[in-house]
Amino acid sequence: MKRFLGGASLLLLAGLPVLAAAGQPDHGWIVGLRGGVTLAETDSSDLDAELAARGHTVSTDLDGHDQAFVLSLAYRLSALTAIETSVGSLGEYSVAASGTSPDAAQLSRDLIEQKPAGGRFVSLGLRQDLPITSKLALTARGALIGWRQESKINNGLGTTKVDDEDLGWMFGLAGTVLVTPAVGLSLGADWYDQDQRGAIGLLHAGAEYRF
Repeated sequence: MKRFLGGASLLLLAGLPVLAAAGQPDHGWIVGLRGGVTLAETDSSDLDAELAARGHTVSTDLDGHDQAFVLSLAYRLSALTAIETSVGSLGEYSVAASGTSPDAAQLSRDLIEQKPAGGRFVSLGLRQDLPITSKLALTARGALIGWRQESKINNGLGTTKVDDEDLGWMFGLAGTVLVTPAVGLSLGADWYDQDQRGAIGLLHAGAEYRF
C-alpha cells in the first residue's frame, strides 16, 4: 500500500510544473467518465507456453475479459491541450491451473509473475483535443499510471491471494462529439501497459462535461 500511495504522490508532484503554466486562454475544467470492456494481452495459451518453458506441465483457465471504468478530471491549458488525472479499474484476472509441477510453490510464483494484472489505478498525463470539425475532435491521451491489483491464484493444491502494485503507462485515442458546448460523448480505446505484467486494452464509451 505504501508503494501505491508513494507512486500516486509522485504522479501528482510531476504535474505541478505544468499547472504553474495554466494561465493560458480557454482554460477550464473537464470532468469525464468512460467505461467498457477489457482485453488482456496475455491469454491462457500464452500462460501455458510460458509455464511449460519453466518446467510446469499445466493447463490454465484465464478469462482475459472484464468490465472497466475510468473517472477523469482535466484542466485545459489551451484550446487543444489539458493536463488530466484519472482513477479507475481495469478489471480482475484470477487464474486456475491444473496438471503437474515439480514445485507447487514455484508454480504459484510463476503464475503471479505471468498473469495479467489489471486492478485499480491512478494516472497523471496530458490530453490533446485535435479538431476535425466544429463539433468533432480526436482526443489523444498519454499518462503515467500507478496500479494495484488483488486477485486469486489456484495451482490445483490451494488458492493464493495476490496483492501487487507497480508503475506503468497508458495511451488512448477517442472520437469526441460535442452535443452542446459543454457536453461531449466519446468512443475510443485505451492501452494500459503494466510493465512485466503485460498490458490491458480497453474499448470504451464515455461522456464528459466542460465548465
